[in-house]
Amino acid sequence: MNTLGTFFLKVLFFSGLTQEDCNLIVSHINSVPRLSLNNISPYEASFNFIRKENLDKLKIGKINYDNIDFTIRLLKK
Repeated sequence: MNTLGTFFLKVLFFSGLTQEDCNLIVSHINSVPRLSLNNISPYEASFNFIRKENLDKLKIGKINYDNIDFTIRLLKK
């Protein structure tokens, strides 16, 4: 299961995260295809409910599958 809790299982404090960090994390989590969504990602499935322009305003995007990272290295600057 790929949730924010799983992503930050070893992180104790969230106070150092910026909104940009959170957007990046959510983009990675929601770019993973799910069997329950017929092998499409939640990002792609959201197009049935939310226009891409609105996702762009939220600064949430699709991450190529080969670039998805669920490690803390994602936030290293």
